[in-house]
Amino acid sequence: MSTNETKKITENRSRILSIPAILTRTLLRWKLILLCGVLFAAAGAGLSYRKQAKQAAPESETEQVKTDLTSDEYYEKMIKAFDQAIIDRYEYMAATLVDGMDPYSNATAEAVLFVESPYTMNIAEGVSEIATGDVNGNMLSTTISRFIRYGIDWSSIKEEIGIEDDVLLNELVGVDNSSNIITVTIQSPDQEMADKMLTLVIDQSTEKFKDLIRIADLESYKIMVMDRNVTNRIYSSNFNWLTTRLSEIQSFTNAKTSFENEYNKSGLLTSAEETVSTSSIVKRGILMFIIGLLFSACAVLLYLYASAKVLSAAELNDTYGLRSLSVMGPKAKGLSAAILRILPENRSTLSEDARYELAGSYADELVEEGSSIGIVSDLPAETVAEITDHLNRVSEHAEYTALSGIRDNVEDRKKLSKVDYVILAAGTEKSSYAAVNDLLTLTTNYKKPLVGTITL
Repeated sequence: MSTNETKKITENRSRILSIPAILTRTLLRWKLILLCGVLFAAAGAGLSYRKQAKQAAPESETEQVKTDLTSDEYYEKMIKAFDQAIIDRYEYMAATLVDGMDPYSNATAEAVLFVESPYTMNIAEGVSEIATGDVNGNMLSTTISRFIRYGIDWSSIKEEIGIEDDVLLNELVGVDNSSNIITVTIQSPDQEMADKMLTLVIDQSTEKFKDLIRIADLESYKIMVMDRNVTNRIYSSNFNWLTTRLSEIQSFTNAKTSFENEYNKSGLLTSAEETVSTSSIVKRGILMFIIGLLFSACAVLLYLYASAKVLSAAELNDTYGLRSLSVMGPKAKGLSAAILRILPENRSTLSEDARYELAGSYADELVEEGSSIGIVSDLPAETVAEITDHLNRVSEHAEYTALSGIRDNVEDRKKLSKVDYVILAAGTEKSSYAAVNDLLTLTTNYKKPLVGTITL
């Protein structure tokens, strides 16, 4: 593929979403979807039982019945507390911004604030901190840190960014206070939103600091912005966010079931249990199970779409009009392997070595003998090195070089300038389209023809 053709590819950045690929990737999460269905079924059955038990409560005025009513009121109060805890967590999951962020490329805005004190000590060249005995300096630094974490007034940007809940905005703000240095970190779905939030935090923190030094008559203290940047980062703490939230709901559901069982054993709900319809509870449980499956499947679909990851080799090549050299076979087992075979590209029975051999021979036909080919990718360096080793073993006419860091590594950039051709290596649900765009842009800037793609 010529450099002109590669340039045309980089101009086409509109993702062509593959419906079979996104549905296949959704089905691979069948365990999570099934778990959601079970949780919904448990919640629905519990609510149905509670409603019937409440309707069956005794109404006579004897002393014994009065005692039962008191116990029933306690039971209803506890069940209501469990149900409300479960509902609150589902509502939070629906509203929070955390689950919509791409953990592999999380927009982050960061600023470093410096509290200048007349008692600041220079502890090294270019490094200073508030003296231990400077109570006023430490008080100002701590107060501003707490204000940033919990006291920001977001009303001026709520309508612009489309978020009304202060709690949801506050959870995106991180603060680290070390002596007279305050580091503010804003996580957000996109860099523009993160930058706007950081600007608001800096402005309000500065005004708050002015109020504090005026009230406390500490005009000799100052605050300044030492550094500020907006970028994308990896936040590993977000990887298991959904599983953690579902585990919380599971814990409350189990606690509720345990409470019901223990209360029933005590005999305090005998009169109500006699009139509870088991079939009605089962029907409600089945209905909620189906709703839970649909809810979780839709949530997974939205996540896969919003994360903008490569979902299949066909989707990647259709999006950019690339040539596929090889698709490595799925390493999944059992049901997951069967699901992956829904996509035609995963149905081949060839071994991994045979696939690399085909990729190498195909590439040999497309390049001149004695050419050097760079493997560009956003995959881990070890993975790219493994791909390169495989191709060097099977290639007869070309030499391959691993270039996993051309986006941020000077040495790899130098190596890129020396190769004759490049091959793009991408991983399904590992490589992002943002990274692929960067790689293709770099290869175009260096005028390196693109031979094709290898998808893992």
